Amino acid sequence: MPRWVGLVGAAVFIVILMAGYYAWKASLRREAALDLERRQAQAEISNLKSQISQALDRVAARQTRVQELEARRAELERTANELRARLAELHTAEQKQIGRIAALPLPQLADQVRQQVPGVRFQVSEDSAETSHLTPDTLRAVARGAEELKGCREQATIKEQQYQNCRASLTDYAALGEEQALQTRDLKQALDAEQRAFEVRDLLARKEVKAARGSWLHRLVGKAKWFVAGAAIGVAAGVVAR
Repeated sequence: MPRWVGLVGAAVFIVILMAGYYAWKASLRREAALDLERRQAQAEISNLKSQISQALDRVAARQTRVQELEARRAELERTANELRARLAELHTAEQKQIGRIAALPLPQLADQVRQQVPGVRFQVSEDSAETSHLTPDTLRAVARGAEELKGCREQATIKEQQYQNCRASLTDYAALGEEQALQTRDLKQALDAEQRAFEVRDLLARKEVKAARGSWLHRLVGKAKWFVAGAAIGVAAGVVAR
């Protein structure tokens, strides 16, 4: 066998060894870089998980507040319905009382007025010419006016309660809207953090797969391993040829 064959084989063997060495060094550098990226990714994912947990805790806490506000709004709505019903009852009762006054006999009508306007003394007369006397029509007008005044006062109390109830309802409605808006914001933050964590994990996984496959030089060395045996044989043949 010619001597140059052995020399070529030895040269190939040396080249493969050097390529393997540089591939090994490159592999170490890639592994070190990947390890750093892995630790950074794990730290970022851990931070994102903490953000997700905190955001979900806020969502849960706000849900409790939302439920409280919704329950209060339902109670205020029930109160509003009761007040409307009470106001209607007072109006109906007033109309009934006015109708009863219109039908009262004169003596009972006089007693009614004395109860409605205590301390006032008067006499009832069929003739309105005497100013010291009250006619039946005047007496009924006084009784009706007193009843309307009483009904107006009672209804005014109910309307004031309606006003306060409406104010409380509007306040709770605004608070409920704010809590729901903040809840939506917190939930979006949790979803965004979860999406970011997925992207970080996916990117790291792709880098690890790429690192596992190795660089083009590493793959070349792997494919050239079958030439090592041939190179060794060539070297041995060159030695024998001497």
